[in-house]
Amino acid sequence: MFTLMTAYAVELLALGMGVAFIVWAKRNEGPGRCLASWTGYLIALLSILTIMGTFGLASMHMKGGMMMKAGFPHHMGCECPMHKLLPAPDKADAPEVAD
Repeated sequence: MFTLMTAYAVELLALGMGVAFIVWAKRNEGPGRCLASWTGYLIALLSILTIMGTFGLASMHMKGGMMMKAGFPHHMGCECPMHKLLPAPDKADAPEVAD
């Protein structure tokens, strides 16, 4: 989840930078204006596409329930050899729940 939010923040920064290039190109005259405009449009377009991809990937993970499971990776069925070294949760240490 943290990686998703970080990717979304970076994509929004890129979108803001692309829009800033476009606004700068519209307000100024002279050399570099055309390059800044095209660069701004390219950055804005690519950032919008990556935002859509990030949301698509996040929705696939949410639909699969991967982000809903909490706990250590061995609770999620991970078969990594390093995670097999983690101690299994002990039911004696679990708090009692009153019915």
